[in-house]
Amino acid sequence: MKYTAYRKSDPYTLYEIEGTTKNLAAFIATRSPFENDFYIFRDGRLFLTLVGFFIDRAVDKDFLAYELLPVLVPMQQGEVPTPTVKMTKKFVNKQREDFLL
Repeated sequence: MKYTAYRKSDPYTLYEIEGTTKNLAAFIATRSPFENDFYIFRDGRLFLTLVGFFIDRAVDKDFLAYELLPVLVPMQQGEVPTPTVKMTKKFVNKQREDFLL
């Protein structure tokens, strides 16, 4: 599984994130506080929205509470090192209309 992320301010750049909880947490933890418009998709559906390096909205509350936050919070608080994010960054030619709605 992969997560896909876009920034609303830059819908031509696609981030494909390896689909592990630890890797997703590392992606979130390494965002700049000024990158406040990330949308993360799982299986083609909106999954998370970010404000900076914080989660704004989560569709799957159980995943958030029991899987993601227990890994993410220690990274954000510096209790564990944040691993290198395994992802690819691609530039797409077509603007995503469904993303901009």
